[in-house]
Amino acid sequence: MTKIEGFYIDDNGNKWSDYYFTEYEAGLMSKSLVECKNCTNCSKCNDCIDCINCFRCLSAKNCRYCKCLNCVEGWDHNTGKKRWGGKYYPYNY
Repeated sequence: MTKIEGFYIDDNGNKWSDYYFTEYEAGLMSKSLVECKNCTNCSKCNDCIDCINCFRCLSAKNCRYCKCLNCVEGWDHNTGKKRWGGKYYPYNY
């Protein structure tokens, strides 16, 4: 685990903010991720890529604030909208 620009970063590029987590907590969360890459502040997820603030997700890609299985790409569970190109679209786009 290395610390770069306010984040603790593991070997898979997953990172945790030092504002919210200690290095010890970041290490525990890193061990809870299975085959995840480039995720931020996530824990207990499996096979996720580029997610932020997710918990117990499976096969997610580019999700935010998620707690589900097989997430839809680009879904933001905090707003309930889908993100494409930086824009938000409602559920029934």
